[in-house]
Amino acid sequence: MDNLTSIPKNTIIGFAINLIIFAIGALTNILIVRILGPKDQGIYFMVVTVNYMIVSLGNMGLGIANTTFLAQKKHSISDTHFNSIITAVSIGGICIALYLGSQSALEFTIFQGIDPLYVLSGIALVPFTLYMFFWNSIMVGLNAIILLNKILLVQTLLSFLLVFAALIAFKLGINGAIGAWVLANTISAAIMFYLLHRIDKVKISVNYSAFKESIFFGLKSHVGGIAGYIWLRLDAFLLNMYHGAIAVGYYSVAVNLTEMLWRFMQPFYNAITPKIAGAATRQESEVLTTKVTRHVFFILSVVAIVLAPLSPLLIRFLYGSEYLPAYKPMIILLVGTVGIGVAMITSVYFVCQLKRPGFLSFLAWINAIINIALCFVLIPRYVAVGAAMASTLTYIIGFLILLIVLKTISGLTPSMLLFIKRGDFSDYLNVFANIRQFVPFFVRRKAL
Repeated sequence: MDNLTSIPKNTIIGFAINLIIFAIGALTNILIVRILGPKDQGIYFMVVTVNYMIVSLGNMGLGIANTTFLAQKKHSISDTHFNSIITAVSIGGICIALYLGSQSALEFTIFQGIDPLYVLSGIALVPFTLYMFFWNSIMVGLNAIILLNKILLVQTLLSFLLVFAALIAFKLGINGAIGAWVLANTISAAIMFYLLHRIDKVKISVNYSAFKESIFFGLKSHVGGIAGYIWLRLDAFLLNMYHGAIAVGYYSVAVNLTEMLWRFMQPFYNAITPKIAGAATRQESEVLTTKVTRHVFFILSVVAIVLAPLSPLLIRFLYGSEYLPAYKPMIILLVGTVGIGVAMITSVYFVCQLKRPGFLSFLAWINAIINIALCFVLIPRYVAVGAAMASTLTYIIGFLILLIVLKTISGLTPSMLLFIKRGDFSDYLNVFANIRQFVPFFVRRKAL
């Protein structure tokens, strides 16, 4: 199958770079967590979270539209790029104005105990992080996965160097951590703009037809994205409101460690997305989707089973004994993380092939309602453990609903989607064979 030919290459290169990114990113995170301590780490996590929440709530679904229409060659790169810039700047400006207008109320609720200047820094960065989000979607739509991974590597390395300088060399504490984060993202956004401008010079003119089509298409799936991010991050805001920044600091460690599993799957996701979106037939798309979901489910399950009993030792080794209260939330979150990894793949199939973003959004809001109720019941009483319980129960319920819906609409059974088959193991042999292509010629000769 022709569509499969570039997947091993993109996945191998992506996975190799992702390992480096993972290592550098983990080291950066460890430096921040160890040096700041639970309280300042909780504040830092809240500031970063509010930025990413705005990006997730305010992206208008333009990311999935960029990927889909570029993969299908329906819109030009220049039009897609300029529409992304205009959207990023507009949403960012609106969010800054809204925050300044409601600052007093927010200080006494979800942002209590957090310096308003920190929160404003996170919100002011929104245009840059939103642009970076759109840029990534453009690269995936162009199938420029190798370039995307290289830029992600540069961004991660830059972040590490700035954090190291701020926290180790100059000992600036939380001010330095937030400043390094802001500066790293600003520089990364500038590099991304320069590279894409060189590929196809951006034209200062709006293609209203392309913009309207992208927004209309994106909003249908974005409604679900809003719900999804609400139940992914509501727990942190409620934790801060009920129990303060220290509780958020413990919980953030559990969240960061479990979400690293998703990052391991990102090369798969980036490699498969343009193939699912641009597949010639629905049958071809289903073959790609089911094959990848089986591998994702298998790999994440194995990793989760191994990590669960080792989590106390892992937390103590990486972050120090003061963060041991994070191990119970981490074990609970591991259960639901497996389902999220599969859902990341099936969502592309749902939107791009089934053309059912509205129904997927409906399912996401069901999950959001369930999670909001669970958070208000469990977090006040059980603190970080309650937050983890609310998230994992939501993961499980949403995952079961997704399986039922996919079987009803497409006939894709849980067995086809989840349980790895004997023939699937040949894919690993194919991956290993492709790895040999990237070994330098002289090394292969020496081995012979």
